[in-house]
Amino acid sequence: MKDAIAKAEFIKLRVEGKSYDFIAQKLHKSKSTLYQWNRKLKKEIDNMEFLLFQSIIEKYKFTKKARIEFLAELLNKALEILKAKDLNKISFKDLIFLIEKCEKCMKDELSHIIYHTGEYTKNFYDSIEDEFKEGSEIIDKLM
Repeated sequence: MKDAIAKAEFIKLRVEGKSYDFIAQKLHKSKSTLYQWNRKLKKEIDNMEFLLFQSIIEKYKFTKKARIEFLAELLNKALEILKAKDLNKISFKDLIFLIEKCEKCMKDELSHIIYHTGEYTKNFYDSIEDEFKEGSEIIDKLM
């Protein structure tokens, strides 16, 4: 029982990035024992680390869904400004750059989402690419 508690603490400390020297002193275990535990508990350490990073991602709303929503909103705003030709706040060149960058980022975010049926496979981005063509057509007309 005592060893199980020590191993749980070992996992926690490894996930926190603590050194073997620090952990050895804290748990009163030899470094060779800790190396053995590390090998045996590798999956548990990796899983705990994954959960830690997942909670950080959720805390800061940096999920794929949030990034896609942000990019879509930013692209939409840039296109609206361009449509209104309100270029007082941002240069034309910078606005065009922003639109192109947003489209590229959106494509990168969506390129792995695939719809499968028995007959075909379709990339998600390809199905919404027409939405972006409107922005490109506006750019082409203005240039």
